[in-house]
Amino acid sequence: MESRQDLLVDAKVLREPSTPTCQQSAAAGKSLVDEAVGNMKKRAREETTPIPKIYTQEIVKTRISHAGIATGLFFPTFKNIDASLYRSRSKNYPSLPKSLVDLVLPDVWRLAKHGEPH
Repeated sequence: MESRQDLLVDAKVLREPSTPTCQQSAAAGKSLVDEAVGNMKKRAREETTPIPKIYTQEIVKTRISHAGIATGLFFPTFKNIDASLYRSRSKNYPSLPKSLVDLVLPDVWRLAKHGEPH
């Protein structure tokens, strides 16, 4: 009985020496990733959908529409891209004040001591 190590040593890859192996699919995969990440960032800015859900939906959509390409080899993991997506989302919101002195409330939102408008 042959061991697993012996089987791996005997395995051979059959291909023509002049045939490029992964260059075309790698380029196609990179452009797909760039497009999908761009869509994720756009959706993060424009929608209130949770970021993990946007990531999952875009990954699934890309994998379904390009079934012939091994997209799993090219896509960044959620951990690698989440900060970028959250940064895109934060561009729509004003920055938080650093202290109470920086907090400015318009008169419309101010109330006097007994609850009447200021």
